[in-house]
Amino acid sequence: MAEILNYNDRQSNGLRNGQLHEVRVNQRKMIDNIFTQYSSDFVVCREVIQNADDARATSFHLQIKCDAPYSSLPKEKEFDNRTITEFRMINNGKIFSETDWKRVATIAEGNTDPQSVGQFGVGFFSVFSYTNEPMITSGKEYMKFVWKGDQLFYEHDKLSIQQQSNETSIILNMRNKCILCIESNLNSSKETKEVMSTINLTELKAYFAKVLSFTRHIVNLVITINSLTVFQVSKKKYDNPSIQNTFTFKPQSSIHHMLHINSFVVTEQIITIDNTASIVLGHITVEASVNVDQQFHNYIERTLKRLPSSIKIQILFVPIDTIINQQQLQSSLVDKNLNSQILERILPLKFLDNEIIPSGFIFIGLGTHQSIGIGMHVYSHFIPTVERQELNLQDPYIAKWNKELLATVGQIARCFYDQTINHSSHNRSDVYYNALIKSYSFQPTTPNEKVGIIVRSGFFASRNNILVPVKQTSTAKHLSLLPSAQAFLADSKYIHEFLSLPLVPFELARNHFFTILKEYQLINIVNKSIIETQLISSILLFNELIALLQWLCIHGINDRSYAKRILLIVRFQETINSPISFFKQINCYDASNISSILPLPLNVLPVSIAGHFSEEQLRHHLFLIPCTFKDLMEFYLHENQHYLFYDSKTATRLLSNLSKYSSHFSQSKWLEVKKILSDLKCIPTTEGMKLPNESYIPSHMLTPDSPAITLNILPDKTKTKNQTNINNSDENLVSTYFLKQIGCRMLNIQSIIKYWQMNSNNISELNQENIQTLIETLMKERKYMTDEDFKALKQSQFLQGTTLQSTDRIKQQYFPHDLHFPSIAKDLNWNDLIILDWDDIDPHSSEFAFLKELGVRDIPDLHNLINRIIVEYNDKQHKLPIALQFFAKKFQKYYSTTWKINDIQQAFLPSCLPTKTNSNNNIILSTPNKVFLKSNPLYATLLPEVVKLFEKYHIIPLLGIKEQPTLTQAFDTVIERKTELLTINSAGEIFAYLNGLEGLNQTFIKHLSNIAFIPLHGVSTLMKPSQIFIQHATSSASTELDMSGLIDYVDYGSEGNSFLLTIGVRHFPPIPKLVEILLERQANYFSNLKDNETILKQKINTYINCLKRIARVSAEIPEFHNEPLERRLKTEPWCLGFQRIDSNESKTMYFYRIVKPTEIYLNDDPQCELHHRPICSNEPELNKLYKQFGAKWLSECVTRELVPTGKPISTDQSNELKNIIQQRLNILFVDKQGVPLADLNKQHFQLLEKNLSVFEIKDIRCRLTFQNVTKVLDSINSSSCTLQQKQNEVILYLRQDLSTSNYDYLDIARELAQFVFKAPSESVIDTIYKRLSLSLESLERHGLPVTTLLKNRSQDLLSPQEEPVVRSKKIPSLLAGALGIFGRLGRSNKKKDPINHGIQSKEPDHDEYPINHEIQSKELDPAKDPMNHNIQSKEPGYTKDSNNHGIQLKELDRAKDSVEKDDQPVDPSRVKTTHTSHDHTRNVVPDVQQRDNHTSTIARHPIEDFKRGKVPMKRILRGLVQQSQAYPESTINHKGYIRNEHHESCEVIPDINMKIYPSADIPIPLFIEEDVIVTSKMINQAQQLSYVLTNLAQYVFELSIEALHLFRDINGDRIAFNKNGALFFNLRYFEQIYADELQTYLQQPTTSDRIVNTILNFYFMVTCHELVHNINPNHDLNFINNLQECATECMIQKELTLANFSFNALKSNVSTRF
Repeated sequence: MAEILNYNDRQSNGLRNGQLHEVRVNQRKMIDNIFTQYSSDFVVCREVIQNADDARATSFHLQIKCDAPYSSLPKEKEFDNRTITEFRMINNGKIFSETDWKRVATIAEGNTDPQSVGQFGVGFFSVFSYTNEPMITSGKEYMKFVWKGDQLFYEHDKLSIQQQSNETSIILNMRNKCILCIESNLNSSKETKEVMSTINLTELKAYFAKVLSFTRHIVNLVITINSLTVFQVSKKKYDNPSIQNTFTFKPQSSIHHMLHINSFVVTEQIITIDNTASIVLGHITVEASVNVDQQFHNYIERTLKRLPSSIKIQILFVPIDTIINQQQLQSSLVDKNLNSQILERILPLKFLDNEIIPSGFIFIGLGTHQSIGIGMHVYSHFIPTVERQELNLQDPYIAKWNKELLATVGQIARCFYDQTINHSSHNRSDVYYNALIKSYSFQPTTPNEKVGIIVRSGFFASRNNILVPVKQTSTAKHLSLLPSAQAFLADSKYIHEFLSLPLVPFELARNHFFTILKEYQLINIVNKSIIETQLISSILLFNELIALLQWLCIHGINDRSYAKRILLIVRFQETINSPISFFKQINCYDASNISSILPLPLNVLPVSIAGHFSEEQLRHHLFLIPCTFKDLMEFYLHENQHYLFYDSKTATRLLSNLSKYSSHFSQSKWLEVKKILSDLKCIPTTEGMKLPNESYIPSHMLTPDSPAITLNILPDKTKTKNQTNINNSDENLVSTYFLKQIGCRMLNIQSIIKYWQMNSNNISELNQENIQTLIETLMKERKYMTDEDFKALKQSQFLQGTTLQSTDRIKQQYFPHDLHFPSIAKDLNWNDLIILDWDDIDPHSSEFAFLKELGVRDIPDLHNLINRIIVEYNDKQHKLPIALQFFAKKFQKYYSTTWKINDIQQAFLPSCLPTKTNSNNNIILSTPNKVFLKSNPLYATLLPEVVKLFEKYHIIPLLGIKEQPTLTQAFDTVIERKTELLTINSAGEIFAYLNGLEGLNQTFIKHLSNIAFIPLHGVSTLMKPSQIFIQHATSSASTELDMSGLIDYVDYGSEGNSFLLTIGVRHFPPIPKLVEILLERQANYFSNLKDNETILKQKINTYINCLKRIARVSAEIPEFHNEPLERRLKTEPWCLGFQRIDSNESKTMYFYRIVKPTEIYLNDDPQCELHHRPICSNEPELNKLYKQFGAKWLSECVTRELVPTGKPISTDQSNELKNIIQQRLNILFVDKQGVPLADLNKQHFQLLEKNLSVFEIKDIRCRLTFQNVTKVLDSINSSSCTLQQKQNEVILYLRQDLSTSNYDYLDIARELAQFVFKAPSESVIDTIYKRLSLSLESLERHGLPVTTLLKNRSQDLLSPQEEPVVRSKKIPSLLAGALGIFGRLGRSNKKKDPINHGIQSKEPDHDEYPINHEIQSKELDPAKDPMNHNIQSKEPGYTKDSNNHGIQLKELDRAKDSVEKDDQPVDPSRVKTTHTSHDHTRNVVPDVQQRDNHTSTIARHPIEDFKRGKVPMKRILRGLVQQSQAYPESTINHKGYIRNEHHESCEVIPDINMKIYPSADIPIPLFIEEDVIVTSKMINQAQQLSYVLTNLAQYVFELSIEALHLFRDINGDRIAFNKNGALFFNLRYFEQIYADELQTYLQQPTTSDRIVNTILNFYFMVTCHELVHNINPNHDLNFINNLQECATECMIQKELTLANFSFNALKSNVSTRF
């Protein structure tokens, strides 16, 4: 394998003996190859001019020699197409130094000056493209190049003195034929077939002008041809202070910190051609120090030459004024000369078709082909490629340098932009800002696109806001400047016209500059959402609205929902001061183009807007429908637009349209139009605007003095096509038919009548013949009369009238309606009736019909006829008048349609007054509305003969005469005559009569409530219904006696009382009223009763009952919490209390006292009451009421101190007691689940456990201090023990006289409870007492888990307890009749069972529960129950026992622990739901937290004799009844799911909050759930249920009514429950099960009273059930036995009560107390 050659190992074989040889270069080929890299035009001129500029020349002269013939006055055109023989280029820069001569003779030996442009040292050799032997003269020397073969040599020597000068010349004799071309315009070159080199003089001039842009020293360039100067361009720089002073600059670094910009100078320079045309350009010079590391310097120096320490960046830009001028020149038609074209070529902007395109280039000395993308030429120390036409971005170091320079150019451009736009005035035009921004539109760059990207990145490198010109609103006249982040771009010119946002003007926004801003996300873009948001708060003017709608028509096609949304929010107005309209109210456009002079409705798009859109756009893009003529006419006929009819121009247009389209109206609408127009002066006439009935249609019959209509009238109806109008014009035509329809007239009736009257000068000569002639004349003209004509005729006084009174009849002219036909007067024998003076007129003639049409009467006017009846009745002395008989006969045909009974104020009907005697003195005339058919105590009745007459013609119903008055009418009459009718003696009869009338309603009752109309014995004034009361029917006379002086009772008989009760009189005062009565009358009520003890006791009981009524609802009465009643209750005496007083007979007596609430004490301390004898309340039900207004508990006002005396002794008995306490400590303060009771003090508990001592003491005395009086009680009246804490020790002292068996465990329990709990209740003390005194076996038997609790440590006791799992057992179905129906009320759809009157429920879902009666008893065995022989349970959790064939729980011990205890809430997630297959009933434990499952442990023992040990049921029943009591609170608040120690309800109280309903009309308290709306029907049903329960309580159970309560829930599941002995019954159950059937029975009683028996039996069982819960809280065997005994014991009394029971005392529509 060959050895691998190591390049650096010079000793390796193969390299050790090598020889060196010279590399030869073919110079001709190398130079020719260099020429090919310089492909651009005028490259020789560029290189030579650049060298001259580096030599600090100020002038450069190009001399061209051609072969043109000599001319003394040559012209430029003469040199066209001539051959160039020589180029001579002369500059006045520094002459060559020795170094320069050596460098020019060496290829690739460029200028080492860092500030010079040349980089490669090959630029001069471009001259070889023109010549083979170039020659240079400079100063005193010359150098000439010659070829020998392919090698180049030069000759360098001194010039002759004559040839020496201070200039440098380069002389080029053309080696190839080169033609000079001369064009008159730029960009136009000649094409030649011959292939040869050409130089375009025009392009050369342009190039020379451009070269001058960035020359550092050269300021003048000249071109001559054969000594003729053909072109001269010069530049001049100068400072412009006005520009420079506006600019501020802070030194800054470039993006990558390679440069640090130190200065920024703005100047101007003028470029002038041939001293004629010139242009001004802006010039920016930036000086920057170079900050690169040495490595970068070395690399650049090794490749090219070292970078300078500082550089200049120069930018040439076009001032804004120049840009604007150039735009104007471009838009003008004037041809620009060549010099102007050349100058335009210099600009870094192109002007094409009114567009400005940035065309800045990079200059490296002279121009390159690389564009920069903005409207600026840039010159700096760029490093180009070899041919210097583009930048070198390939070499990494050079590319880094060039990129930094380019980015810095962008920074400079940004700085200049910011300065320029910041200092522009705010009232600049679009043109100005367009010229400014065009230079920054960032076009793509060529040939290298990266250049523009880099410049752009530098421009946007600054984080400062870019200001842009915007229009703040669509109506703004001037532009303002805003940061681009606050500006918006919109892509539609329409948006600019309506959107009030800072928008960049649409024309400006087309600039690519804003496209770049969008790319950089530096400006906001208007989108649909922004438009929608902005329009919500905008009010558009008409032109803005048009623009918006145009935009929607174009851009909303694809998003119709958006367009609809926009139209719903748009608001607009015609001018700033015009009212605001909502486009959402516009739904139409005027399709009929009715008229431009008429306004349009608000829902119609204005014509000035609609005219900008096609019908398709209006319909499909703006969602408008054509507005029909009917809609427009509705608008114009509205009263707000009536002013249009008062102007002749608008009225003419409107009437023409109405006439044209009148056939479009319905009959009813047409009548409405006629009515409106008839009241408007809308008809143009010869005498101005007139009402239609004042205007006359022109005709031959019209008199000259009549106001003739001036409208363009068609002669007949407009329905025919061949009609011609009168004025021979088709504009605003109106038909004659239309004018007649609206009331315009054809004839002037008054003129005709006047003419007739003028021809009959002697009125006495008027006879029947003349009248007939007049009537015949009018009948002939009838067909020409309009409705208004005929109406005018009817209202004319022209007919002659007379009477039947005498032969000398007075004749005069009357209106037609004032006359009667003569036959009427004759029939009625009515001599003074005004009749037509035409005795023999035929009733069947056309004249008769015409006169009747005019209004001549064929029957008298109703009121005239009534007056005739009155006169005739008075004249004939009570006989039936002929006029009354005529009235009866004609009424149905002529008078019934206009008859209104209440309009007849004349008394004309013969009637009889309500007296006990019938005589002519009692007969009067009555009005129809105050006479009746039946006799009554208030009104007259029609005479029998009148009734007979009216019945003959069947007009009594038509007359409206009724059997009797309405209740309201009768009562109004009573009030009118109250002095006469409302007395103690007569009021009863009046009230009884009112009770039988119809018309009772709530409005009437409310009206009566504020009227005083009820007499009260002994009182002179009448009373309001709220001020008196009616004793209950069941109340005794003694009860009324007890109330006398306290409550005012009246009695007006059963019917009278019934009326008063119906209209709001109560049996008992409402609570606020009752309170006021007690406050005001209690002193008088109890006065003068010292010697009558019986009456005093009765009144005390009555007063207490009143207070109890108040106590039940005190919390719910708002007046109790407001002035003045609250203050009076707190400060005035009204509380009834008792005070212990020793009598002379050594007996303790109690005296009543009426005191203030602050003077009475609530007795919870019997010892204090015994020894200090304060005034106390002995009624527990009143305690809360008294306390509400200031009373205090007696215990709160007493200081009690137990003082042990003697020496403490520890005995066996005391130690035994200590052991008992500490042994049972874990069971004393817990519930049945072992959970510590609420408010347990854990520290005190632990002290009892660890540091308890028990001692006996000689004696314990009690000190009671009350109201600063202290009394010491002896040991008998003191406690038997006291518990005291001394530091960390707890000592229980016992009196020595007590043995262990005689310990008062209740005292001990009280001391322990008060030590462990803050405020223990009596139930807690009682629990501790039982757990101290009873045996552990007894406690275990009663359900307390003694064994488990005693095993636990106190730490276990005080730690959180686990919630037990509930397992339920189903009660045998036969026991459900005795137990279950009182447990739960199903929530599903409930239906009455016709047999059991229970509830049938559909299969419930999880929110609907049937009446599923469950108990938690381990002792109940369904299989062995004698009442349940056929039940076979398939429920899981039960198994058959082979020994006893019963059903037992599996794992009995575990089941025992899982049974829910009294106070422990249950976790629903741990409750299982079981289903049985035989009856499709789900055994559900619904809402487990709402149920308590009481457990019972009953030991079974053999029983040989059931009589042995049996307690008499009467004794048990007495206990049941005695334990029942009133519920003391006014609310029932369900406190979670933990109950107190007392067993309540049939399983548990409802989980709802209820409050008492304040009503004195229900005899037992009613508690209602929140949100229950109490109705009168509900109150009535509560009275019915109360009636049943009170009868059972009084006559069956001998139970106090105070123990009974009702409750009304919304969707609960309880029928009844027992709370601490208070029995509650669900009113809703009664409503849904029994009330409807009972109501039917009450309305139509039958012999069958099954429903009554059912109700009484059902509530008998319910009451038994709840009473037994007083002694048996659990549904165990004891409960069942006691329930059976209770029902059996009371059965006979129940049957007796049922036999005598009746609902007759009830009246379902009257509130009655039972």
